[in-house]
Amino acid sequence: MVNRMMSYFLLRTLACAAAIGGFLAVGVAGAATMTFDPLESLDPVMTYSENGITVTGGLAGDQFLNIYPNFMDQGIYMVDAGALAPALLTFSLSNMGRFAAISFDVSSRQRVGELCDFDGTDLTCVRAFQDILVQGYRDAAVVAERLVDSVADTGTITLGPEFQDLSRLVVSMSPLSSSVYGFFFDYSSPPGVYVLCYDFPCSQVNLDNVVMTQATVAPVPLPASALLVGSGLAALGAAARRRRPAI
Repeated sequence: MVNRMMSYFLLRTLACAAAIGGFLAVGVAGAATMTFDPLESLDPVMTYSENGITVTGGLAGDQFLNIYPNFMDQGIYMVDAGALAPALLTFSLSNMGRFAAISFDVSSRQRVGELCDFDGTDLTCVRAFQDILVQGYRDAAVVAERLVDSVADTGTITLGPEFQDLSRLVVSMSPLSSSVYGFFFDYSSPPGVYVLCYDFPCSQVNLDNVVMTQATVAPVPLPASALLVGSGLAALGAAARRRRPAI
């Protein structure tokens, strides 16, 4: 009878250890979305938090996020150059934990001019170019990167599995480097027609509905479950010693 009770105790102990260790180690992922809706009505701010997500503007967090509230009808407003709106946004969890960046919405508000190549006789202009750079950081290292065309890729941008276990997500305008900036006469056009042509376009976009996830249950340390396993093994050993016949 005693042996049967000790075996039952051991099995219950091992089952409890496995349940505690397994349940807490897996955890549950919770999603949070930054919609920027309340930001439009606030006084100019450089840092904004919503649903556990924090965003700052500029390389040093020194740019106002909502300096042009009338341009924020479709989310936060960004421009690559020549304006007070941020050209770079940094997202992180408000509790500074690690996260996975899932998706965000992008819409092109305006693209001034065209990307043009001048070959001496004609202008070849192309509107499609990648003007948004998305980077995932794990501490100081860039571990994921993607380029987005705000016109061709407008809508929801879904990020891949490489954008996991991040400490921050940086979204920045990515204008092309330029040695040519100005007006060129297009000889193939009617006389007197000038074409604004530069390869440093003024991109203006709205970013909206940034979705991130974080594990809501932290892993339990190994000793918490190992202690239960050890106590069960000790009890089994004691039972075995009591079963030995006396010499």
